[in-house]
Order: sequence, then C-alpha cells, then structure tokens
Amino acid sequence: MTVIHPAAVISQSAEIGEGSFIAANAFIGPKAKIGRGTIVNTGAIVEHECVVGEYVHVASHATLSGKVQVGEGVLIGAGATIRFGQTVGDWATVGCGACVVKDVPPGETWIGVPARRHP
Repeated sequence: MTVIHPAAVISQSAEIGEGSFIAANAFIGPKAKIGRGTIVNTGAIVEHECVVGEYVHVASHATLSGKVQVGEGVLIGAGATIRFGQTVGDWATVGCGACVVKDVPPGETWIGVPARRHP
C-alpha cells in the first residue's frame, strides 16, 4: 500500500512506486520516479527528473537536485544535498548534512561538506 501525506506536493508527471511512503511537506518534482518501497520523509525534496531506486530512504529535509540517480537500498541522511546530475550507487549511504558533488560508488558511505568517502 502506498501512503502519501495530504501535505506532500507531488507533480502530476511524477511516478510513485507501490508501497512507498511520502511524508508531510515532501516535494516530488516533474518527471521524478520513485521506486517501490521507498520513503521520502518529512520536508525532503526530490526535484525534476530524479530517478530514485527501490527501498531507498530519503531522510527529513534532504534535497536531490534535478536529474539525480539514486540506486537501490540507498540511505540519504537528514539534511543531505545531492548536486544536480550526480549518481548515488546501490546500497550506498550519504551522511546527515553531507553535500554530494561527485558520484558516490555502490556500497560506500560518504560524509561531510563536500562529501568524501568514509573509510
């Protein structure tokens, strides 16, 4: 069952996968695609043409600028920002408040501003 809070703002051209949860004050932009079982938490922004994989958690107040690609099983921490056009690989983690300005390889954890690989 897909759950969308009435205070979420979702473009008519966006696609939301089955079993996803879109929280209050979340924004899903035009032509964005949200995979099955994904959480877009309170105040998170998924801008135009982003593709978010299955079973992703976009935490509160995180921002995915336009055309961001997010793989399966990714965790994007609260307040993190992913720059326009970047890719976050499958099962990667982006720490709270991080600012991603380069692609994040699959399975890695990136933290900081600008975000860097955490050993």
